[in-house]
Amino acid sequence: MGLSACSSRQANDGGSAQTGAPASSNSASTATVSQPRPGANAKTYRGSLNDRGLEMRLAWDGERVSGSYAYDGIAQEIGLEGRSTGKEKFDLSERDAAGKTTGKWSCDGERQGEWDQDFSCKWTKADGSGELFVALFEQAASPSGWRVAPKTAENRKAGVRDGLEGEKNTYFHADYNVLLATEDLVSVEIVYDSYAGGAHPSSGYDAVTYDLRADRELELEDIFKPDSGYEKAVAAHCDRDIRRRAGVLEAEAAKEEGRKAEPQDESPVLPELLEEISAFALTPRGLMIYYDLPHVVAAFDRNFVPYSEVKNFLKPDGAAAQLAR
Repeated sequence: MGLSACSSRQANDGGSAQTGAPASSNSASTATVSQPRPGANAKTYRGSLNDRGLEMRLAWDGERVSGSYAYDGIAQEIGLEGRSTGKEKFDLSERDAAGKTTGKWSCDGERQGEWDQDFSCKWTKADGSGELFVALFEQAASPSGWRVAPKTAENRKAGVRDGLEGEKNTYFHADYNVLLATEDLVSVEIVYDSYAGGAHPSSGYDAVTYDLRADRELELEDIFKPDSGYEKAVAAHCDRDIRRRAGVLEAEAAKEEGRKAEPQDESPVLPELLEEISAFALTPRGLMIYYDLPHVVAAFDRNFVPYSEVKNFLKPDGAAAQLAR
């Protein structure tokens, strides 16, 4: 199984090496299956702090929240200790091996959709300065305890595409989220952003769904019945949900700007574009559908489709149909 997420950034954009937030990395992270670390009853999350991927493990005991996190490619764990401050909210202090506080976290679990980030966090240095935003996504865990873990490729040219070499202020960064992990299947979402010059950076998604027993990657043809017209069913659901999300975004923008929200009568995405699926992933409750939309509407590249919306189009013996039962 080859699952990869990599990071490449020119060194001229700085970063802090004095606290929990590291300087930007020029290495590549490759996801591989390994044994779980101690404390497997804790929930595992992935995120990115100062463009460096991290994995965090947290456990709740009443109001007490504790755990640790480590950056990809760095073995040292940073301890976390704190308390819940409300429903799906908590504050944490992080400490180094000597017990010195190196940073603070404030996290909120409010989400716009079922497969949105699990926690939206603000990280600061111990003195409250250097605020950074971190989105944490819970990682699926297999019943028998195997897990997908980051592995750093130190050889930059072998591990990271070098098309950005020599360009000032360019970067390429990628991370991953494990959406499904069973004894038979693993489905991994890959998130990336890059800048190679021009008016704006690029971002997008890819995904890999792998059948562990058959030792092969699954395609949409393995999920849906042939010539069933599933593309239109997927597009119809995504169109409705994109309209809903566009309305939420407009309401938030209007509130921030002190104005009345404008009606969202038309979808921001042309309907025909929603039949052009660029990638997919499986989750316990539905499909993640990814598009490669124009930059102005790229916020809608990632979409969740419940199995109930496409159950009539699924292959009866396919992986998605089995998950939908």
